[in-house]
Amino acid sequence: MKNYKSFLNEGSKEEYKKFFDKKLAKYKVKSPAELDDAEKKKFFDEIDKEWKGDNEKKEELVKEYIKKDGDRRRCVCRNCTTRHR
Repeated sequence: MKNYKSFLNEGSKEEYKKFFDKKLAKYKVKSPAELDDAEKKKFFDEIDKEWKGDNEKKEELVKEYIKKDGDRRRCVCRNCTTRHR
């Protein structure tokens, strides 16, 4: 019998395969290798932009700023509009 974790991983793989196959159908190819370089880049950019897997971490926006005294600081404020000085 399969354990729960492997079951979830298989489900995610199947969902990703369906998603990937839909993208292939959109481009009317059976493999990304059939695309020219520009189309291949566009294809994978769409995949990266649209696929939200369970194992992918949400990227935090980190802004770096330099204080008046020259020290570098980082800010992880969401939608940061503060002028850090």
